[in-house]
Amino acid sequence: MKKIGKIIATEKVPTTLDEFFFWTDKKLIIKPFDVIKVAHLNDSVTFGVVEEISHLTDGASFLAGYISSDFGEIEEKSYTNRIGMNYIKARVVGNTKNIYTPVLDGSIVTLADAADVTKALGLDNIKNPLPCGIIEMYEGEDKIKIPVNFNSHFLIGPEGAHLNISGISGLASKTSYAMFLLKSIQQRYIKNVENESVAFVYLNVKGRDLLAIDEKNEELPEEDRKMYEELRIETKPFDNVKYFYPYSKDIKTTTYADVNDVKNQMELKKAFQYKYLFEDDKESLDLLFANIDDPTQTMESIVSFITSGEGTFGNVTNWQDLKDEIKKYQEKGDTGKDKTISVLSWRKFYRLFRKSLERNLFFSNALSKDGKEVRLQESIKQIQKNDVFVIDIAKLDEEAQGFVFGDVMRAI
Repeated sequence: MKKIGKIIATEKVPTTLDEFFFWTDKKLIIKPFDVIKVAHLNDSVTFGVVEEISHLTDGASFLAGYISSDFGEIEEKSYTNRIGMNYIKARVVGNTKNIYTPVLDGSIVTLADAADVTKALGLDNIKNPLPCGIIEMYEGEDKIKIPVNFNSHFLIGPEGAHLNISGISGLASKTSYAMFLLKSIQQRYIKNVENESVAFVYLNVKGRDLLAIDEKNEELPEEDRKMYEELRIETKPFDNVKYFYPYSKDIKTTTYADVNDVKNQMELKKAFQYKYLFEDDKESLDLLFANIDDPTQTMESIVSFITSGEGTFGNVTNWQDLKDEIKKYQEKGDTGKDKTISVLSWRKFYRLFRKSLERNLFFSNALSKDGKEVRLQESIKQIQKNDVFVIDIAKLDEEAQGFVFGDVMRAI
């Protein structure tokens, strides 16, 4: 591979087990996180990752540079050129023979090829490989691309199930990468012949980002298509997708999706409106108050009082009657023997419950017979291998979002 410099070790800045420095050509284009390699003892190779790139000259100070340009004349040309060099700080990431003594002064530094980078980063022996992206290194004719795989057992279980994605806020790059990775997961497990499977539950919390993921992208750039080919991922949309929208007679009031798109999805039996039925979902009332500050747990006490059918709540059969009954209590308080719940607590509970009930029409007493309305918890419990359920909560208020999210988690 291309030779780009030599190791430098000084009295004040020695090479160590963890890092080393090397000089290189001033015009060499190299980037942080690029992998380089150094010839080391016993015909071994030490790999390093570029951390910092610096340029220095024989100038004693910044002032000397200013004076040499005729005291700040930008167009002024100096009669003598400064002696200058680039030097790079690299972090040691491995050695081919596990020799971890510091690299020696004067050792030659070269660029790495794809096989070297794969070995240096530990990508050469990934178990349960799942395509997750491509690393690009170097520039021009030296440029290389390395496909990267995750161990799927560490990404989605049973060993781990955790991933951090970082990036600049507002560019949608984190969202796009998450969707790309989820698509890769689905493709791997649809074709998986082993006794493994996966299903997906997405919550759409912003705009209509996730409400058309079963539609083909006709505007995918050619560069992206090549990347998919290199990773052996098909450029097709998600399979087995079902959408769940909050119930409302006027669809546009509860979702950012286009009304005609929603209707078409429902006709194709790919979309449903979800409801919460009193008889089946009153036990989940506590989820409405999950984000409410309740240091004395009075909200929890009221929920328990209602769901256990104490007082006059044993005769309530629908959401409206429940609201009316709570209203009576907020006027006179707990009439039970212990009278542990104050009138003020009932009033707070009534105010919050009434707001949620009036704002969210998915609190209902029955489902339609045309199959277009469902109980969300029942639907999730029936999820099958490789199904993708997209639950839209983007247009709901904060309390309703917390309620739906909690219900989904309980169902899962």
